[in-house]
Amino acid sequence: MNYYTIYHSFIGDLYLFSDSIYLIGLYLKDSKYFKKINIGNFLYKEELPIFNLVKRYLESYFNKERPILTDDILKRLKFNNNLFNDFDKKVYEETLKIKYGRTITYSDIAKKIDISNKNKFTSLRVGTSLAKNPFLIIIPCHRVIAKNNDLKGFAANLENKIKLLTLEDTYLNDKFISFSEEKNIKRRCKWAKENNYLYLHYHDFEWGRKIKDEHYLYMMFILETFQAGLSWEIILNKREAFKKAYDNFDIEKIIKYDEKKIDELLKNKNLIRNKAKIKASITNSIIYNEIVKEYSSFYSYLNSYFKDKIIYENDKTTNKYSDEISDDLIKRGMKFVGSTTIYSFLQAVGFISSHSKDCFLYNV
Repeated sequence: MNYYTIYHSFIGDLYLFSDSIYLIGLYLKDSKYFKKINIGNFLYKEELPIFNLVKRYLESYFNKERPILTDDILKRLKFNNNLFNDFDKKVYEETLKIKYGRTITYSDIAKKIDISNKNKFTSLRVGTSLAKNPFLIIIPCHRVIAKNNDLKGFAANLENKIKLLTLEDTYLNDKFISFSEEKNIKRRCKWAKENNYLYLHYHDFEWGRKIKDEHYLYMMFILETFQAGLSWEIILNKREAFKKAYDNFDIEKIIKYDEKKIDELLKNKNLIRNKAKIKASITNSIIYNEIVKEYSSFYSYLNSYFKDKIIYENDKTTNKYSDEISDDLIKRGMKFVGSTTIYSFLQAVGFISSHSKDCFLYNV
């Protein structure tokens, strides 16, 4: 007997199919290949060992926890040999090697398969194989792009490819993307510029959502201090560069940065090269770490002011909470943490919800 279950994700419903032992498919509802499946041949079942394994992986993936595919899942992927030949499987093996947050081209995969150069495997043939991908996300075909940085070629459509890449914090810029599909689909806050997909995605999936993840809170706190006097769009466009330069915001490493590291950061043209802000990011991190030890988490420190409340307001740049937190942080020795900066941070991580009344996320 064959079974199916459903996993609900922000890109839509993912249908998992199994023969009770192996995973035989993982498709996005209404995608090209899902439409070819006769759902009547499958019995709905909420739980199977393989379903539970894959659902845990998907949960971790969509929570941005950078999950690693383990053999207990990989060994239970079952290809239909009538549809997927040896070449297809080699393509998928190479696709599995692409690291989280990275991309590779169709031609690069072709070269990796054709080690001896005796066979002329073309990029087009690789693309044809990837389009048949029976295990969406597990075999991460969304990480494969064209040589000219074109993002085309994803069976679950371009919009979802961009959403998955952005979820992984893959660096994207406007030369990758055509905005025609996304533009004007939803009403958003006026600051969410339609010609910057990073900004749109940040608005839709990050800004204003209550965040408890400590690593994310720390990263956003440091980035907000760099924003002082600048636009958030500038910082967001440089976020990937900051991650790379700042050891993926590993606080234990950052609190040990010395003058040599400061000089290195000052020479990095992809960052905000402001010496005072760079030095403050280190000092602030030391104090931030002390607060975490005192309160057990930075979220608990912030929540000591809010008492589990979310403040809904969208016409201010400071309030009593940002004033009080700013005053405390300044007393502790932090810099670039004025009330306006702290208010912006509190908006970003969801203690203050500030979507405009005509935005589709108002009061979410």
